[in-house]
Order: sequence, then structure tokens, then C-alpha cells
Amino acid sequence: MSKSNETVHHQDFDERTAQKNIYKLNLALDSEAKRELDLLKSQAKKASLVDVIRTALVAYKLILDHQLAGGRIIFRNADNSEETLRLL
Repeated sequence: MSKSNETVHHQDFDERTAQKNIYKLNLALDSEAKRELDLLKSQAKKASLVDVIRTALVAYKLILDHQLAGGRIIFRNADNSEETLRLL
């Protein structure tokens, strides 16, 4: 057990996760944001909302890092038109 009161240990965590500090957060969402999160969970076939959030954070970091380095994210649509993603 960690010395931090914020660290939460759970018997179902895999070995890799158990070696990390795990922080429990309370998240307040409006009903629309909660529906979107649930929809993403279903569409992405994720096991939990935490998995959706973790995946979203990884994707957001990749996109943000790429844009901060001067890169662009371009989506090619089914009709071959292109759109540039702008987060910044």
C-alpha cells in the first residue's frame, strides 16, 4: 500500500496497474456529456467509462502534441474532400 491517502488499491487491477499510483476522482457531468460518454463506450466496445476516458486522453495528447509541433490533422471524407482538425 502506498503512503498517499489518495491512492486506491483494488483486487481486480492487473499487475501492471497495481504498480502505479491510482487516484480516485469525482467527475461531474451534465446529462448530455454522460450520454456522449456512454455512447462512446458502446461504440468503442470499451469495458468501462474509465477505459473511454483513458483512450480519449491518449488521443488528445497525440493530437495536441502533433499540433504544438507545427503539424496538422487532416480528415479525408468519403467523398475525398478534406477537413483540418483544429484544437488550438
